[in-house]
Amino acid sequence: MIKKAEKIGANALIGVKVNTESMPMANKQSSMLIVTVTGTAVVIE
Repeated sequence: MIKKAEKIGANALIGVKVNTESMPMANKQSSMLIVTVTGTAVVIE
């Protein structure tokens, strides 16, 4: 996320939100962790 923000000329991220969810796998002995991150890239002078 930081690299993408820098690529478009931003120098800060605001409103960053991290969501996680665990999804059981078919064998039911393990699970997969799903992570999503959102935010807004901005230029602060």
